[in-house]
Amino acid sequence: MDKKLDTLCSIYTLINKQRPKLDGTARLYIRITIKSESKKIPLPFYWSIKNFDDKKKVILPRMDNDLDYLTVLTIIETEKAKYWNVAKKLLLKDQNFGVDDLISGVFLLETGQKIVTWMLYKSKKQVIEKKIKPKTGSHHKCSANKILEYQKNDVHIINIDSKWLSKYTVWLMKKLSYGAAWTRIKDLKTYVRLAEKSGVLINPDFENHYLPKPGNDPVWLDKPELEELFKLFKDPNISVENYDCLRSFLFACFCGLRISDLKRFDPSWIQKDEIVFTPVKQRITDTRVTIIRIPLIPIAKEFLSTLEGNLITRSDQKFNERLKVIADLAGIKKNLTTHVARHTFATQLAILNVPISVIAALLGHKTLASTLIYIHIAEEIRKIEMEKLQNSFSNFTLRIA
Repeated sequence: MDKKLDTLCSIYTLINKQRPKLDGTARLYIRITIKSESKKIPLPFYWSIKNFDDKKKVILPRMDNDLDYLTVLTIIETEKAKYWNVAKKLLLKDQNFGVDDLISGVFLLETGQKIVTWMLYKSKKQVIEKKIKPKTGSHHKCSANKILEYQKNDVHIINIDSKWLSKYTVWLMKKLSYGAAWTRIKDLKTYVRLAEKSGVLINPDFENHYLPKPGNDPVWLDKPELEELFKLFKDPNISVENYDCLRSFLFACFCGLRISDLKRFDPSWIQKDEIVFTPVKQRITDTRVTIIRIPLIPIAKEFLSTLEGNLITRSDQKFNERLKVIADLAGIKKNLTTHVARHTFATQLAILNVPISVIAALLGHKTLASTLIYIHIAEEIRKIEMEKLQNSFSNFTLRIA
């Protein structure tokens, strides 16, 4: 195994000759290389450049009876051994691994393999390395802190089994909606699996916990519900807050913009009879900038014609709170949120038999999988309408003589 490890991975001591100090010393590092990937880990020592063996990659005594030599050498070799031990564990699992897996594995060992500490460290690291977006990192940080809200002390990863997860899930359900609780559990499980990938032993019972994903059918408004909102919008007694919020919401129902894009909407986006813009929400792995073009239909233009400033000036939370008030005033029983407008736009297009590829392009979806749900809803509506047709002729029988 050691031979295989040596060909796969190299870990050695390095001195930074490019940045020597005035006294002829330079910082020492541990360099880890796996295939074409390489990283340097700084050590808290400076050593004389002339007393470093470049060929053997080791420090040499600076003088006879160098009192610091053996101490520093021992610490360096101990540090290197930590990374070798993690590499051996991963190799025994027959697992592909990279430099980050070794670094993460050593971090986990040194911090006691505790989940909250790990989640806070790894989420921050992934944001810095641009593997996840800052907003996603913030969500993961919230998921980590929620565990400390549940119990004061951090939890050892090995102790996270289905029983612990079930109790934690019950507690989350009392505090949060089902969807929010599901997200917290999903984030926790993601980081447990990342810890396993870095060589940490997880509880075999961990995977026995199952929490069904929240229903995928989105909330959307049908034509009668939209008409009720139109009536409210035209009501001369409507408050300024409700008027501004409803204008933005109805505009989004006819163009499909996310709230993140509504907030930054600019009149310069209007080119001829289209809205042309680059959305805020894009995959971090995208190499090409996405440009979305949405035809601006007359009804959407009407809402823009009443606009004097920005479409949305309030926070997402305040906007959603105002939508709850509007729903009550309009007699709509559905849970109105900013995203309902986007769902309404897509569903109405699907009902009108607009091709799925066109709907996906208008919504800025990278794949058709995200758009399929609206086609499913449209098909269900057609079934209901056909049943109504059947019911209207329920008394009809065809008698054959």
